[in-house]
Amino acid sequence: MSTFWDTAIGRSATVDRVFTAADLADYSAVTGRRLDPTIVPESLLTGMFSRLLGMDLPGPESLYLNQTLTFSEPARIGETVTARVTVIAVRPTSAVVTLRAVVSVGDRVICEGDAVVLARQHPHS
Repeated sequence: MSTFWDTAIGRSATVDRVFTAADLADYSAVTGRRLDPTIVPESLLTGMFSRLLGMDLPGPESLYLNQTLTFSEPARIGETVTARVTVIAVRPTSAVVTLRAVVSVGDRVICEGDAVVLARQHPHS
């Protein structure tokens, strides 16, 4: 009988978001940073990965172990931004999951890299 871990490679989760001027104002208020009013800060984009990894794949109580990301261009306010994580490797004995992480706007890749997490519970089937 196969388990989730046997079939996890290739599974993915996505989330879409349109960032607004209000989002930037809230972020600026929290961080104290002055921002370009047309550009979405990279940390807001990477926050989309945190949401996916903690809520969807692998899921609640996952622990971030490592992340490597490269940004190629900015995302702009008002654009539909899509974050996607895809399982590329699993170590079932230790519940360590490696995922490919990509942020895109349409066909444009904004950010890509890998995330490594410890799954605290078995991911959704």
